[in-house]
Amino acid sequence: MWIEKLVRQKAIQFGLVLGGFVNVGNHLHLKLKPLSQDSLKNFLKSVTGLIARRVTGAKRGRRFGSFWDGLAFSRVLRSSAEELYLKGYFKANRIQRAQGERAREAFLKEFRAWVKTIRKKKAYLIAPVAAGPPGAIC
Repeated sequence: MWIEKLVRQKAIQFGLVLGGFVNVGNHLHLKLKPLSQDSLKNFLKSVTGLIARRVTGAKRGRRFGSFWDGLAFSRVLRSSAEELYLKGYFKANRIQRAQGERAREAFLKEFRAWVKTIRKKKAYLIAPVAAGPPGAIC
């Protein structure tokens, strides 16, 4: 899809490592590792502007108006447990895109139960999780 291609090209251009991408349809989820705060800022400005122009057909001198509902939301991952939750969240959004909200909620219920067992064992502190619940992540 053109949006993923654009995101990947701009990530390279602005020196970001793209660790994950999910297009849910009405919003995007990205896992990014920027080299600097400025590189992230410039990436977001470029990508959001180009997506809005392509979708609306806006051009210089022919404005469309507002496109995005809000600002980009960002969060810093601080542990391997948070990384694990993010992988599950990405998978849940892929499922929602393909199968709908009910399938997403069913996956999340199963995923959260699986994470509880992993956290009790503290296995996520030892090594990256390669396998997971049925319909494994990634």
